[in-house]
Amino acid sequence: MRIQKIQKQIDRKNYEESKEYQSYVTGEITKADFKCRQEKNADAIMRLRGQISDEEASRRRVKRFCEKKIQWLKAIYRFQSEVTLDKNMIKILVDSIYLYPGKRLVINLNFKDEYARMADGEEI
Repeated sequence: MRIQKIQKQIDRKNYEESKEYQSYVTGEITKADFKCRQEKNADAIMRLRGQISDEEASRRRVKRFCEKKIQWLKAIYRFQSEVTLDKNMIKILVDSIYLYPGKRLVINLNFKDEYARMADGEEI
């Protein structure tokens, strides 16, 4: 939706530029005025295209985030009725297991919390 609004702004700027060209051709504005307005329009369009790129990148991040969450939910749903942990479950759910002295155990799960990474400003 936002991208469409930005694209409409770009279309409007292009239309304005064509109107200004007509004004130049008919002698209503000077060549210098036309060039100045053309440069302003080009800068505005470039900024708007940058906004579209930013919006598309944001959408891709959200899509990846949602896909990872869906994978996690599918895996959890698949194993929710299991009573014991088997090799297949570990392969799907666990990334790594570390055993430290003093019987300390660290288990890193697959499907890490992408939301926490996004909140910290990392790329997803």
